[in-house]
Parts: sequence; C-alpha cells; structure tokens
Amino acid sequence: PPPKRPLLLKHEVEPEIAISGIPWLQQTKSSFFGDNSLSPIYIDGQPLSNSDFYSSKGLQFDYEDRITQRNIISALITNRFIKKTWSGDDASYRQVVLIKNGTNYEFDKPEFDVRANFSDIFSIVEMRFDRFETSTAIRYFPLHDVFNTSSWMRLHDLRGNFLQVSFSQNFLITENTEEAYSKRDENLGVSIGLVRRYATASATLNYLPANYAPLSLMLKSWSADFNIRPPGDCWGVRVQVAHLLSEPQPRYILGLNYDFGGSL
Repeated sequence: PPPKRPLLLKHEVEPEIAISGIPWLQQTKSSFFGDNSLSPIYIDGQPLSNSDFYSSKGLQFDYEDRITQRNIISALITNRFIKKTWSGDDASYRQVVLIKNGTNYEFDKPEFDVRANFSDIFSIVEMRFDRFETSTAIRYFPLHDVFNTSSWMRLHDLRGNFLQVSFSQNFLITENTEEAYSKRDENLGVSIGLVRRYATASATLNYLPANYAPLSLMLKSWSADFNIRPPGDCWGVRVQVAHLLSEPQPRYILGLNYDFGGSL
C-alpha cells in the first residue's frame, strides 16, 4: 500500500497597523441626536443607556450617529494555524486555530486620562476541530477596569448533533464609569441539537449565575426550535417557541421557507 501522508500544520502571523483621521469635523447639536462630536472612543458600538438619555448631550437615538473614531491608531496581530489533510491524492486545507489581538487608540485628546483614549483591548480565540469547537472573545476597557467576556464550547458528531455550553458577562460601558459593574449582564447557556435527514430540533436554557456559585442558578429564558425539510429541499417549515421568564407568555414563531430551485 502507498505510504500514509503526514498531517501538516502551518502557522501564519499577520501584524497590522493603521492610522486614520477626520481632519475637520462639524456636527451641530440636535435635540434628537444630541451633541456627539466629543463622544469617547470606548463607547464605540455600545448600546444606549439611561445615562445617555438623561445626560446633557440629550442622546436618544442609537450609537450609529456617534462619531467616536476621529484620529486613531489601530494595532492588530492575527495568528492562524492551518491544517493540511489528504484524501487520496487530494489535499484539503482548514483553519483550526485563530488568535486575534488588538486595540484602537485615539491620540487627539491629550488632556484626558490616557485610559480614556483606548477603545478596548481585545483578544479573540477560535478553535475548530473535527468533533470540538470553541470561541472566546475578551474585551478589556482600561478606563472602567472591566472585562466583557463571551465564550462557548461545542461537541458534535459528523451528522451535526451537538451539545453546547456558553457563558457571557457584559458590563455597561458608558461615560459614567461608576455604573459599569452594578449594571452588568451575565448568562450561562446550555444547548442541545438533534439532526435527522429531514428534520432538525434544538433547545436552549439560559441561566443567571448567582454570586458565582456553580450550583446557584436562576433560569432566565428557554427556547425550542424545530425545522422540517421534506425531500427535494424546495420548502420547509420552522416552528420556534421562546420564553423570557420576565414576560408573562412565551413567544411563538411560525415560518415557511420556499426555494423553488430545490435539489435532487
């Protein structure tokens, strides 16, 4: 028999530095959008809160209208591990590990606390193997001294049946640094999915960790999803039920999907 070809692993490193700026900015104060010309960079992409609504800025729309990246330096370094496997004489390549680290720094506000010039310092780690996948994103905000974290791990088989565990902890990032820790949101989720030839089903339970005690959990919400895809793959039915326990009744969603091309 022909000799077995070895599995190969390739490591790639991609550093990146970018400088961008707005040389001249004029944004008049609006009673609806507020005065956002001096919005700090660390609130870029953050949702609105009561602090924004009741502040002197009067902001009451959404974060898309905040100009937070005026004169910044972006630094990013990406590490990739690519796996090469063989099927007969055919080679295939798949990224199995991704590690990305970076930050943005705004250099046109020297009178501010230097920590306020950082957007966040982030790290993203993704691993995708044959039976196991995981992803973790950590964002550190120097001015608030908090970490926003999101992570999940999944075990699955070749058909697609899976068991997944996730955890997230997000602090409220606003210009009022004192409210960040007291208004954090935490979630511990457990999901299971079953895949059959013409149907898939999945269910998720979301818990609120209490005082970081592993056995002290409070159920926040649950959801169930059921999909039917008959032979031909030209139409399908989806039924979803979700219940946030702070609401009186579950929510039901019924969907019909049509793909007139189908498949054989």
